[in-house]
Amino acid sequence: MKSLNRIVSTPVSALAIVLVGVMLWTGCTAQQFLAEAEKIDTILGAIMPMVAPLVCPFSPVACTAVDAAVSVASPALTALDGWLAKWQAASSAAQPGIYPQLLAAALALQQSQASLLAAAKVNNPAAQSKISAELTALENATTDLITLLQSNKSGTVSGLLEQLNGAEDVTPLWATWNPASSVARVVRGGQTLKLKNGAVIHTHKWYKAQLLDQLSKPSGDARVDAISKALAAKVKRW
Repeated sequence: MKSLNRIVSTPVSALAIVLVGVMLWTGCTAQQFLAEAEKIDTILGAIMPMVAPLVCPFSPVACTAVDAAVSVASPALTALDGWLAKWQAASSAAQPGIYPQLLAAALALQQSQASLLAAAKVNNPAAQSKISAELTALENATTDLITLLQSNKSGTVSGLLEQLNGAEDVTPLWATWNPASSVARVVRGGQTLKLKNGAVIHTHKWYKAQLLDQLSKPSGDARVDAISKALAAKVKRW
């Protein structure tokens, strides 16, 4: 089960584009984008190993299947990271030639994750509910990455930055209240972005909030809740 305990990461994360969307939207330069991207763990690589702890205690058969699925999806993620690094390092003239291979790698990753979705089935309803929350985040994160890549018609890094710099924060507003100062403040959380082409994607803040919400809900099963608590602690460190 070694592959399930390894968080896939590379110097430039495959989902970094989605993760730092808010920073780019506020006017980050390409250099700042790359520097920040290196500091952020790949959310896809972080979620995949979280499935096994909720599968293996309840189904040895599914545990083996999940291990096999992750062993396929992990190299697919590494390959995507490699194409992203090549794309970012290439000259502006060369980037459009690399871009189709980058997009193809993202689609290949999405296909490889299908076996993980099919494998992670257990008979414990409480555990399955938590597993479904993790896999939904995994599926949505991959879809958001592909949506973002497909929004970039120029095939260049500058074209992608243009899409994000022109994005609109459409996260629902909420209000905060400071009783000491009697000051109310309206907050927008930077969790959901609407790109210039109208497509909507989520940032890492959204996935983190969704996972923490699902993992923190009592399931009625003490063993599932203990595992969920441990996983939630990992999510908080993202």
